[in-house]
Amino acid sequence: MAELIERTKTPVFLYSFEYEVDPVVLDRVVHGLEVNFVFGNNYGPPLFAPYTLGTADLALFHEMSGYWTRFMRSGNPNTDDPNVVHWPAFKHPTGLGRGSEKYLAFNLTIREGKRQRETYCDFWKPAFWRSISGAVPASAP
Repeated sequence: MAELIERTKTPVFLYSFEYEVDPVVLDRVVHGLEVNFVFGNNYGPPLFAPYTLGTADLALFHEMSGYWTRFMRSGNPNTDDPNVVHWPAFKHPTGLGRGSEKYLAFNLTIREGKRQRETYCDFWKPAFWRSISGAVPASAP
């Protein structure tokens, strides 16, 4: 989807939430849990037991909510603060070789990544393109 949106010259910012909250699920990253960090919500019923945010949780919340707030204000999640990791806009590769295809990984340390889950994406991409074009069902050989 990022490739399609980027073709319209609309900035696209990809991320990967990689932070484990052991009191919620031990040694696993929970899909969708990043929303709690963006909006500063504690985890609560019915899915998770109530949980008190720790120091690392609060630090990640402040960082993530800053990116989302800046994005909502201006369409750009970045700031001029040199202490904040720059969130690069996704750029699809052009010409020969792979392009930048960068994203931001949210964990105890926020870092820039490149070619997120490349092997899986390369495997599934042909079926995805066929399924959204409507010309051929994704299940077709």
